[in-house]
Amino acid sequence: LLGRTVVGERGYEIHCKYDDARQIYDLLMAKGEEMEQKQGVPVRDAGYYTIDSLSAEKGYRHWHADLSNYDTPFEANIGFCVSGTLKTTEKKFLGRQALEQQKADGVKRKLICLEIEDPSVPLYGLESIYRDGKCVGFIKSTAFGHTVGKTLAYGYISKEGFQESQLMERGESVPSEK
Repeated sequence: LLGRTVVGERGYEIHCKYDDARQIYDLLMAKGEEMEQKQGVPVRDAGYYTIDSLSAEKGYRHWHADLSNYDTPFEANIGFCVSGTLKTTEKKFLGRQALEQQKADGVKRKLICLEIEDPSVPLYGLESIYRDGKCVGFIKSTAFGHTVGKTLAYGYISKEGFQESQLMERGESVPSEK
């Protein structure tokens, strides 16, 4: 049992032998039924898109979609992960000098979250983000936030786009909130 989460709530991963998986699943679901009857807490199956939806709503970054070795923590708005390390001089790591320079100079691009007002607009990633008729970035990942009832789109924008931006879908402007 591995305690971890990518959705912002307490979560666990069970690592077991393939032959034991069904028995463990059945036991968990039976205990879940008990819990629902006694405490009113539902235990349900949820698929991978549920993870994407909840983590997008929470603002959690995904390595495969939002982050790569090209992106820095300051650009991805997770500079808090390295700020403490940069304050100490004894901790050396590859890329430290570049991060110190970027912290001093400021970022040239950053990751933002756009809430798409129209839930019927499908997004897949790599859509352009426009500001004042100029392309200032592109979408890296999208997910429908079932709790908020909106499509959420994460994308990197250049410094020129740091104000309110528009999303372009198939050549048409899509209203969004930042």
